[in-house]
Parts: sequence; C-alpha cells; structure tokens
Amino acid sequence: MKGERTPLNVPGPFYVAKDECIACGAPEAEAPSLMAFDEDRGSCYFRRQPATPDETYRAIRAVWVSCCGAVRYAGDDPTVTARLVNIGLDGQVDVQPKRVRAPGLRTGVTFVWSIQDASASAIAVAIGRQLEAGLSRGRSDSFSPDAECAQFTWSWAPTIAGAAMRLEVCRLEERWLLRLSDVTHPAVPSVGTSIDDALRATGNARDLRWFSNYDWSTKPENWSALPV
Repeated sequence: MKGERTPLNVPGPFYVAKDECIACGAPEAEAPSLMAFDEDRGSCYFRRQPATPDETYRAIRAVWVSCCGAVRYAGDDPTVTARLVNIGLDGQVDVQPKRVRAPGLRTGVTFVWSIQDASASAIAVAIGRQLEAGLSRGRSDSFSPDAECAQFTWSWAPTIAGAAMRLEVCRLEERWLLRLSDVTHPAVPSVGTSIDDALRATGNARDLRWFSNYDWSTKPENWSALPV
C-alpha cells in the first residue's frame, strides 16, 4: 500500500509497496543496477537509489512498466514528479504537488548519424533491427525507400490489434529526425523509450534531442536528452 515499503527496499524516494509486487520481472529488467528480487517475499525492491540522471531515467522506466503500480515515487523533486505525471503515472506519486508543468509527451527525436552518406531507409532498417533485438517478438517492416525520408512500422506485439505504430525518418540538414505517427497512442512513452534504446544500440546515433509536438512547433530549444 502507499507509503508502506517492502522490507528490503533501501531508504529513498523510489520504492516498491509492500505485498503489491506480482513478480513480473519487468521493473528489475528496466533498472537492473538499482533493483533486485527478494525470493523469500516474492517481491522486487530497490537495493540502491539512483545517483545519476541516467539512473533516475531507469528508475522512472521501472515505475512505468510496473503494471500493478507497486513501484512508486515518494520524493519531492518537481522535475521527477513532472516526468512521472507527464506519462500518466500520477497515481504512483505519493507527494502530489499543487502545480506540475509537464512538457507533453515527447514524440520525436533528432540525432546526428555518424555515417555521412547513409540514406533514410538504411537508418530506418538499422533502427528496426535494434528494436527487434530488444524485443524478440517484435517486428519492423520498412517501406518508402528514399534517401531523404523513409517510413516503417514497428509492431511490438504483431498478434495484437493496435500494437503497432508507424515511424518516419527524415533528413534535416546536418541532423536526422524520427517522429511517431500516432501521438495519441497510449504506448507512446513505451515506444519512445524503445526507440531511444534502439538508436543508442546502433552505435551510429549521437546527440539525441527529444521533444513534444508543442515544443517542436513553438520552442524547439526545449528539447530533452531522454524521451521521458
């Protein structure tokens, strides 16, 4: 329940609620350096609190994938709270602020690709392969092979209707732009984190800059290095 922690959870803002973990293994997979599983109690827990921005990102992802809501945040950092509220996790935030300024879901990312003569379709294929590597049952289908702009579909659960999204990769002078087609899809945060992982795994993408639709059209300087 809210505020009551599983016994092995270390003190700090992120925690797992006592007797609520269903042993799915997803949170620990998202934050393996921070979390572990207590075999005796059948519950995951935080063995260490995040100490860097990347570790905080992993902890937020652990909260996101907690399907039963057992992974929670009890801190008062307004930035972390805004990030959690922005992806619909306000129910897993113990300290509700009076006002949270959320940037909107980040549905696009620009990046520099290290291979200068790469085509849009080649980049799309590289990203698709990494998406499939990260989720073995997922499938990516490339189409519209063009040097400047290419589209492909990422299906994270091909047998389930609606578990797919079209992505577009286009050249922007010295950078590349990847955007999600359906910004209202409930899986946007999950797809964003998967794309972020895939881009970094290619070894060719650098200087990633994520943004919401609003920021892209009005305040492009308000980008973030992370999707959530």
